[in-house]
Amino acid sequence: MASASPHSYGGAANGRCVVLINGAFGVGKSTVARALHRRTKGSRLYDPERIGYVLRRLPHWIPGSAAKLDDYRTSPVWRALNIFGMRLHARVARPLIVPMSLDLELLDVLRRALIVGGCRVVHVCLTAPEATVHERLATRGVSPTSSEGRWVYPRASAACRDHATNDAFAHRIDTDRKGPLEIVEELSALVGGNG
Repeated sequence: MASASPHSYGGAANGRCVVLINGAFGVGKSTVARALHRRTKGSRLYDPERIGYVLRRLPHWIPGSAAKLDDYRTSPVWRALNIFGMRLHARVARPLIVPMSLDLELLDVLRRALIVGGCRVVHVCLTAPEATVHERLATRGVSPTSSEGRWVYPRASAACRDHATNDAFAHRIDTDRKGPLEIVEELSALVGGNG
């Protein structure tokens, strides 16, 4: 694994490493994560959104339900389950790859919990201009006027602005006019992948 750097937090003599691939909705996190996984022997993909989908579909009267929440990522149950899941999977993955759109508060919560759990955390933020992200969302069939679009587009725009200007978002990789393999080359160097 690569040595500690401004985007790498915590030390793990046990070899546990979690790669948080951050970025706005639509920037290409999942595509890049899958490409990195294919390239990195021993790695695993972990999708925190799956737990969110389940919690959001639970009836509101069930404890832990996120049915009434605007954003399930604010749910203490969602956070606790994902922290447990990431720590568990990081025991066998080299590394564990987690694509997720993270604001600064959630990034801090996850990073601290993973470090306490004995993991080195590599945080990389994928960026692109707001117009590019909106084009990518539209290509995926997300209309700005749909109920999903009215939720996603403003958050994607805010993330584009925040990720581009706030140095707390660690190492950035500009995805504009780059293919997934080119981005993975840069990511692998940061992670210290065993390609």
